[in-house]
This record gives sequence, C-alpha cells and structure tokens, in this order.
Amino acid sequence: MKHDRIFETWIARQRAGKTTALRSRVRALYRDTGIRSVWVLDALGEWPDGLGLADVVEVDRASYLDKTSHGFPRVCLWRVDPDDKLTIAFIWQEAVAQGDIALILDEASLYAPGPHWTGEPMLKRIVLQGRHLPDMCGKLRPTHLIVAVQYPRLVNHLVWSQSPVIMVGQVAGESTRKWIASNFGDPILAEADRVRPFGWIAVRGIKPSMPGYGPTG
Repeated sequence: MKHDRIFETWIARQRAGKTTALRSRVRALYRDTGIRSVWVLDALGEWPDGLGLADVVEVDRASYLDKTSHGFPRVCLWRVDPDDKLTIAFIWQEAVAQGDIALILDEASLYAPGPHWTGEPMLKRIVLQGRHLPDMCGKLRPTHLIVAVQYPRLVNHLVWSQSPVIMVGQVAGESTRKWIASNFGDPILAEADRVRPFGWIAVRGIKPSMPGYGPTG
C-alpha cells in the first residue's frame, strides 16, 4: 500500500507522553505495508528492546549492513550519539537511498536545532522534499518523518512549519505557551492549557492512529 508522506511533530513537556506517543505510532507504522522499515533514533536511551513487536533489531553503523543483509526488519532501533556526525549523516543518506523508510526522532532539537539550520543537509532535504526523494535506483519515493520535541523554540522552524500534523500535549514554561499562542492563536493556547498528562490535541491536521497508547504503552 503506497500513500502520501507521513510527517508529524509532537510537542510536550518531559514526562507528558512524548516517547509513549512515538511508541504507539511505531506500532501503527509497523503494520503499514507501504513503509519498508521504521527507524527509531534513540539518543536518550528511552526505547526498550522489542517494543512488544516481533521484528525489531538494534543497530548501529558497524552492525547495520550485517543485520539488514537479508532484508530489513520492520523496526530498526538505532542507538546513536547525536555528536557522532558521521553516523547521523549516514542514517539520513541511507534512509533516502532505501526509500519508504519512516524516521522517528525522539527530541528533534538534537538533530535540527534553531534558529539557523546547522543540521545535516540531507535532513533538511528530508524535511523540505521528503515526499519525493530519489532512492538508490533514481525512483522517487517518500521518506517519512515523525519528530518529538520538548521546547519547540529550540528546534529549527523548518521542521514544525513543514509538518502537516502537529500534536500538542501538556506543556510547561511561558516561552512554549507564547510559541503556541503566536503560531496557533489564543484559543488553541487555552485548549492546550487544559491538556492533562498523556493527553493530546491536534493543532494542525488530524490525530493519527495510536494503538495501545496510554501511560504504560
């Protein structure tokens, strides 16, 4: 099943459900036959083995080719250091070269801090052109992107501004509240102020499928 590119931004304070939401989205994408593989970049060590799914493999740059030589697992858990620029650049390049990969970035500001773009150029291409990037055979294929961020002002504006789906959970801090009001209006801020932990509102687009979501999900 082929479909349009998935691109989502999830915004919430610490311990309000960001990683839990991403885990539920991975479970949804796991079942999506239009996605070749889901790649989770775990820089914070918050993703346990398995995710309760059958076909999940931990990879790093050294083991990637060996563990994918007989086909891609449904989920690759990349144990990454955001300061390892060579590995991060390799992941972006390889995801585009393979095509139909869904990238999950838990804390997007580690990879695309603002206000001026200082992240890898290929990640910028994924953000701006990910609906149709040429794979290794020259065929135009999507690179899907789901990101989470605690402080939206710390992530480059291109990331959230290009995202057709923006979900806001419980937030903290006047800076983030002002960001919500300035970009989505005071009524949305008032709605966001009523969100409880592990709750979400769609401030852009439609809330996606979240199988198994909850405080223990």
